[in-house]
Amino acid sequence: MKDIKWSTSNDDIYISGSGSSVTVYAETNSSSSATITAKLKFDGKTYEDSVKISISNSADIDISATVYNSNTGYALGDKDDAGNKSVVDKITAELSSKEYIDYVQFDSVSEKNKGSLDCSTKSKLDEDELAEVEFEPDEDYTGSVSFNFTLKTNRDTYDGVLTFNVKKGTASNAKGDISYTGTRGGTVYFDARDFEDYFEDEYPRGELEYVTFGRASNGTVYYDGKKISTSDEFYANPGKRDKDLDEVYYEPSSDTYTGTATVSFTAYGENSSGTSKSTSGVISIVYSSANAKDISYQATNGSVRLNADDFISTYKKATGVTSSNPTMYIRFTKLPSKGNLYVNYTSNGGGSRVSTSTYYSSKSSASNYIGDITYAADAAGGTETVEYTAYSTDSTSGLKYSGKIVFTANATNNTVPTTPVNISYTCTGGSVKFSNADFSGSSSSMMLIDYLVFGTPSTGALYTNYAGGTGNAVTSGQRFDYVGITSLGTTAVSSVSYVPPMGWSGTASVPFSAYLIGGGTITGTVTISVTAAATTVLRDVRTTDWYAAYVTDLLAAGVLTGYEDNTFRAANNVTYGEILKLVMLATGYAEQSKSGAHWASGYVDRALTDGILTERVDPDAYASRAAVADIAARAMRLSPVTDGVNPFTDSVNGYARALYNAGIITGYEEGGRTYYRGGNPIERAHIAAIICRIMDYTGKAPSQPSTTPTPPRTDVEIPDWLRS
Repeated sequence: MKDIKWSTSNDDIYISGSGSSVTVYAETNSSSSATITAKLKFDGKTYEDSVKISISNSADIDISATVYNSNTGYALGDKDDAGNKSVVDKITAELSSKEYIDYVQFDSVSEKNKGSLDCSTKSKLDEDELAEVEFEPDEDYTGSVSFNFTLKTNRDTYDGVLTFNVKKGTASNAKGDISYTGTRGGTVYFDARDFEDYFEDEYPRGELEYVTFGRASNGTVYYDGKKISTSDEFYANPGKRDKDLDEVYYEPSSDTYTGTATVSFTAYGENSSGTSKSTSGVISIVYSSANAKDISYQATNGSVRLNADDFISTYKKATGVTSSNPTMYIRFTKLPSKGNLYVNYTSNGGGSRVSTSTYYSSKSSASNYIGDITYAADAAGGTETVEYTAYSTDSTSGLKYSGKIVFTANATNNTVPTTPVNISYTCTGGSVKFSNADFSGSSSSMMLIDYLVFGTPSTGALYTNYAGGTGNAVTSGQRFDYVGITSLGTTAVSSVSYVPPMGWSGTASVPFSAYLIGGGTITGTVTISVTAAATTVLRDVRTTDWYAAYVTDLLAAGVLTGYEDNTFRAANNVTYGEILKLVMLATGYAEQSKSGAHWASGYVDRALTDGILTERVDPDAYASRAAVADIAARAMRLSPVTDGVNPFTDSVNGYARALYNAGIITGYEEGGRTYYRGGNPIERAHIAAIICRIMDYTGKAPSQPSTTPTPPRTDVEIPDWLRS
């Protein structure tokens, strides 16, 4: 049958192969139609037949993800709601081993009544930016929604289509394996015990060792003031050189963000047989616009019915609503573990279980009425907490705040035990942060406090919001609770840190008094066992910190002294004035006298004269990493590098490349690539390293470290840490 001749009426459709079986392809990405004709000459006769076909060429890359319609924001860098690989991982899997994503650009970002992507069609998204893009299905929609995109790699350009299969269900990343709540713009610290409980649920009698974190939606995960990487390990019971899981925290990307943020994580440890195991999960953090007091109930006969008025009263106080009887809704995010919540509960155990996906209204005429809910304790009774979110409407767009309901079961009267409690911590230098759970879980009565007040520590000090060596000192009589409501004059216990004296080891104690709702007082003591950590001369620079040697050398050389409280504050940003002084002295310039009102005016003028600066700068403005590269390279008389292999994936800055070649900067190593991140502000830890390397390069090497810092100068205009 080799004599068969095939033809097509449409040049956009071509035929591959010969004989009786061929394959038809579309040349373009659009749909096309054609008449395919076959002619056969046999025994002196010609036979012909035709068929009409329609065909379209599929995209080069076809990606799909499953999303449940309860999900208010699926990030493309997270596993989908069915537990499949992330969209980003699926795209990279389509590329060759030598290809990486340069950018992805979507042709459209919204399908009416179906769903949308929170990005622009003008955005050219690199891999990290693509991972942060979120898809939100329209409420109640089920079905498929597709978005075409163009993928540019370092080698080629591809056409792609991303399809979301929206199904009914509860999104796992909306619920979370570990849940926290926060007020918009606020920092949320993780608790190692939550991860230990999660790991033990997966591996009974197992032991958690450490946790790594993946992508975060709507914000960033930090440790010690720095964004963490996916390779960082955080230990539940850290040694001296380990990173403490209790010091990991999340910050939203916007001060006004409300909704559910998610962070993926993997927990590593051993099962009961000592075999290494790991399990992955999702942290959900519900951010609301207000705080609310806990609502407390006592189930004196094993059960208690909720009162809608309690929730209306809490709602009005938390949101400032003045209406006498506003309609509000609640949705449960954490159900009881000891007892159960029922709708239309009967004494013989009848009734339907409360659902985490249902909105319960404060209106008595509603089909799902708060007042129809009953808490029934198990036989053991005790105290437990249920979490809920409050809304102005029965949809996520009406989210107002997160709250808690505290149930105490099998109490025979209203007398609350006030036995003294003791809470213990260990501290290996630096500081130790208090946990709400440690206080509320120390006794059943401590769950019911209105507020507590700390006394004076036996040694050391208490601070709120302590980070980078600074914080707000706790004052006498300052009130604390488990939420922290500014309008009521309270601060969250979880914001408190104990800071021991530098180099001190021993046992410190902090007395406190807890005042109960309805009367009564509990006294207690926080006991902290302190082992001094090895530090440099500055108390917030540990010998194990990567920048410690650079800081120590600069102290010995008299280039810097640190602050009056003996701290360096490595994560703080650096100004143009500070950069110019450090770089110019390191490259052989003498001290510059003031030429104007500002202490650094002489440095600015000399830098302009000598071409170190090309335009006048505000000496008090923070300098970017790109600006530092320009200043340092010009001061060192290095020419910009524009040819050869560029070490940086994200920068073509010729001065940065010159500094890299000279060994002054190294960049950030992530995923086998090097990034400079020139738009980021420069931090003090990094400038210390850069200045030391410049001094080595120019031959103006610092002397050996000394044991005491150079005394501060009396010229108080110069920042403390630069006085030399």
